[in-house]
Amino acid sequence: MGNNVMFSVLCGMLCAKGRDEALLDHGTEEVRQAFSRMMPKSDAIDAYFEVPLIGKRGIDVICSLGEPVLKEHIPDAVDGAWSAALAWFSDIAPVKTEKGNVQLLAEMDLVSGMASRLGTYLIQCDRADLVGPYLAVVGEAAWLSAWESFCTRLPRGWETTYVGLFPGRGDNLLRVNAHPAHDGAVGFTEALSHLGLAANEEAIALCRSVLDSSSGFDLQLDVDDGGQPVADFALEARLEGKLLSMSPWEDGRAQRVFSLMEESGAADGRWSTLEQVDISKQLLLPTPDDLQTCSMSLRTYSAKVRFTSGRPALAKAYLRGEALLSDNA
Repeated sequence: MGNNVMFSVLCGMLCAKGRDEALLDHGTEEVRQAFSRMMPKSDAIDAYFEVPLIGKRGIDVICSLGEPVLKEHIPDAVDGAWSAALAWFSDIAPVKTEKGNVQLLAEMDLVSGMASRLGTYLIQCDRADLVGPYLAVVGEAAWLSAWESFCTRLPRGWETTYVGLFPGRGDNLLRVNAHPAHDGAVGFTEALSHLGLAANEEAIALCRSVLDSSSGFDLQLDVDDGGQPVADFALEARLEGKLLSMSPWEDGRAQRVFSLMEESGAADGRWSTLEQVDISKQLLLPTPDDLQTCSMSLRTYSAKVRFTSGRPALAKAYLRGEALLSDNA
């Protein structure tokens, strides 16, 4: 049994209970094809579904890897940069740090129609030494000086833990993140000012209210070739807690965050269809020779709001789908 069967089941879990009508215009076929282009053959899947909560309906899909991949398991239809990144990462993975495991990810922007080229990014955690090799292997070594320059611009006590490139978007920018590394860091509002990001009072109030219900956050920034962040930015607030058995819908945090985003005009009411999306189960799935047990889960991971000209403009929900195949006892 290949990854396609497991991923199709995850898509079915996402689209159950009428969510397909609320979130999608044309079903999941495009999503499944996109994932098959990214995901190497494996007994495990770690995927993220990126769901816009206003405007055009659809789902972008992200493939996340933390373990080495056999070269013969890299999918045939893979993008050249992603193929090179997979080979490079497989030579060093797994990489564990005090701040988490280093991960390599690929994303397809299906909603915007820019899926012709994959985006790739590296969650390097505190392994800054991996950024240069990653950029080189995807053919973008010239961006290293911009990333280094951005690092010098970070507010006191803040850090950056991932770097990515999305050539299909055509904006020629480098995606990075920023968040406080410890309790004594420069505060949120001061950090925005330090980074040259402008936001009106409504936007600041929204950010503070969202952060009150989150278990962590990232500022998502695009930087130019001089390492300077451009004006538009996003706030991604993590909703998934340390106890993965508890859904953020159970204690009302998810409802509060998405309601705030709807009140700001960055979301419409479609987010409410996600209230029962978190689910875990075991299934028997067919293989050529037998049945195998597959543990599957779909969880609300985070909420993101993008700010344009200092105002909340577009909210998204991120759902994490995991599948693990094991021998059936």
